[in-house]
Amino acid sequence: MALPVQRTYTIPAVPVLNVPQFMTDNQTGQNNFLILTPNVLQDFTMNPDGGAGAVYDFQLVKNGNGTPVRASSPAMSPTTQGRVPIGNVSLSAGNYQWQVTQSVVGAGLAVVTVLARYASPLN
Repeated sequence: MALPVQRTYTIPAVPVLNVPQFMTDNQTGQNNFLILTPNVLQDFTMNPDGGAGAVYDFQLVKNGNGTPVRASSPAMSPTTQGRVPIGNVSLSAGNYQWQVTQSVVGAGLAVVTVLARYASPLN
């Protein structure tokens, strides 16, 4: 049985309000990952929280198409009491990317990092 793995993703440049961009995997330096065998997204959370009052909207993209897997930074805060993990989300074979859009400025436009946990290693 494979052990869960965690990956961190960061916005590659200071975001522009309401303009989506793909996040970069801090371990590989790439903005996409390939899954050849079924996997499971177990959790997806801010690491650490973004700027005060700022709202980031995340979407998992598969093979260039948006999926229904979405999350918003206020609900992903590790300091929020009662935060519910996004998973378990089954991931079939394909090419994936995490897309982020900053939709509310709050204290300003800022680069953020998120932490994703998968049930087994990524290819």
